[in-house]
Amino acid sequence: MDDERQRDILAKIEVAVKRKARTYQDALEAIPKGKYLNLKTGGVYEVIGVGRHSESLKPLVVYISLASGSIFCRPASMWYKKFKKLDEE
Repeated sequence: MDDERQRDILAKIEVAVKRKARTYQDALEAIPKGKYLNLKTGGVYEVIGVGRHSESLKPLVVYISLASGSIFCRPASMWYKKFKKLDEE
């Protein structure tokens, strides 16, 4: 993913977080399922989908570690600060 595309996605997520009514849908469009590289650890993870926090309804990315099988959630607004989509063939 090129830098311009990634900046566009980050901007879309930031807007999504600010607009409560469309937050979830915008996050669904901005964070597609697939494999991602953790920029800090180098680990590879697969996005299962986007869910909602049970109290705030803010979007959460649900993903699984391909190394350990552990399942995690991360706020959608923070996703592209730590992860980069891997090109899949």
